Amino acid sequence: MLRIDAASNRCKSVTYSLTGEDRTQKNVRKVFFLLTLGYGPASSVVAELLHDVPIGSPVPNGEQRGGKRPSHVSDRDGIIAHINSFNPSLPHYCRALAPNRRYLPSELSVRFMLNDYDATHPAVS
Repeated sequence: MLRIDAASNRCKSVTYSLTGEDRTQKNVRKVFFLLTLGYGPASSVVAELLHDVPIGSPVPNGEQRGGKRPSHVSDRDGIIAHINSFNPSLPHYCRALAPNRRYLPSELSVRFMLNDYDATHPAVS
């Protein structure tokens, strides 16, 4: 468990504790805490996680991606159909970890696909 105490935004103290078998919490040092979780002693994973946690909250803020769409992107389905016209292939390895991921041929570039989209959809540009 991590606990963040702060008197102001400039000074924060982080306390690392683990819960024992008898349900009591013991304060431990950062290195022991990280090694117990399987991270290296100099790992910055905890600092990166704590960066997004508001003071007094046990969980980080929600993800901020996927908000308002840009005004210049109007035909999302047409763009997806155009990308699919290049016949993306399934991975030949590890399908279980990424079942929905598909790969475009390596000789394609974003610039080529954009030029081809502009040529086949002149009214959208």
